[in-house]
Amino acid sequence: MNSKFGGFGKNDISPSRWGLLLQCPAKAHAKYVAKTLPSEESVPLSVGDLIHKALASVGQVKLDTHTLGTPMTEQELRNSLDPSPDPEVMAKAHELAAICWNRIDLSKAIAFETEFRVDLGETGGLGGQHGRLGGFMDRVDKLQDGSILVIDYKTGFDVKDHDELAYDPQAIAYLIAARELYPQAPRVGFKLHYVARNMTTGPIWWNERMDAWGRRAALAALHRFLYHNMFKWPERLGPFCGSCGLRTTCKAYTTDA
Repeated sequence: MNSKFGGFGKNDISPSRWGLLLQCPAKAHAKYVAKTLPSEESVPLSVGDLIHKALASVGQVKLDTHTLGTPMTEQELRNSLDPSPDPEVMAKAHELAAICWNRIDLSKAIAFETEFRVDLGETGGLGGQHGRLGGFMDRVDKLQDGSILVIDYKTGFDVKDHDELAYDPQAIAYLIAARELYPQAPRVGFKLHYVARNMTTGPIWWNERMDAWGRRAALAALHRFLYHNMFKWPERLGPFCGSCGLRTTCKAYTTDA
């Protein structure tokens, strides 16, 4: 996806990078530092990526043309999807994207794929450079009272509960960014929409304590990547170990198995 900020630099950290560090430091090191993580391409991952692109692309077109309430047409769907060489991926993406669109309440949507960068302060390196937290918000809604609600689409079946969401790096990052992007909003919130299940978790709402903690935690995570030789990167078991590209050599996974 094109970036109006010129992409991600070494002083930038995304919610996904931050989250992977918490999930498994060894995998985060292999993916972002050593760049030795084997490919994890699969039909579900590819379908999820295409659905995200379709919902964002068609959503923006319909927002621009004031036709958000109308169904997603076959032509709009095809125009929004990059061709995949795998017919199974394309067929599943077409099927699920259309279903997802018709399930989502779009009456309050004001933006799709909103890119953001949040200044985290000095990284501690030479030259006084600042770290930034950045990414894309799938959808932004404006509620009746003027509050802002950031919605993130999930195409998998692993569901987080409300308590997990309150400490989730992605949720915290989006709340910090939304508060900066919409300073006049009385409240800013975040929720997950599991499109395949038609379920949601949240919303949770921004507060000053969460903002302060989140900024410190994101900058600490960025420090791990910037000064990686000073830290250990242990392997850690988690719910996604079975599909991880490191599973055949991971001591935590093979020992537990």
